Amino acid sequence: MTSYSKLAASVVFASVALLKGAVPASAGDVAAAKVVGPLKAIALTVGAKRAVGYYTVNNGACSLTLAVADTYSETASASPSEPVRVNMSVLEGSSARMETFGGQALSFSCANGASTMMVQPVERLAYVAPVK
Repeated sequence: MTSYSKLAASVVFASVALLKGAVPASAGDVAAAKVVGPLKAIALTVGAKRAVGYYTVNNGACSLTLAVADTYSETASASPSEPVRVNMSVLEGSSARMETFGGQALSFSCANGASTMMVQPVERLAYVAPVK
């Protein structure tokens, strides 16, 4: 990816995150569940990743599109990885998850009729069995 492409991708991510109606959320704050409507911007932080996106209604399901990239840092010594676009369809009345290796995840729940989508950051915790 050229420097110009990286700059353009950063500008797109930043501009989508600043759109009116953007919903910021962080996987570290479980109480930060947000409800959005179709074509409303979603801006999310999941661990060391940043995601921006939206959903549309497609045959009664929520058709979610997210662009996921490393969080920008001026002091980072390593070059960021390439952004990735994630498309998923969440059936009405059901949910889907996007998880990271660090234990953070996002849950996307599609309401009946795909009228709204709830975005909820969740923290995965490993179960440790008690010693007998």
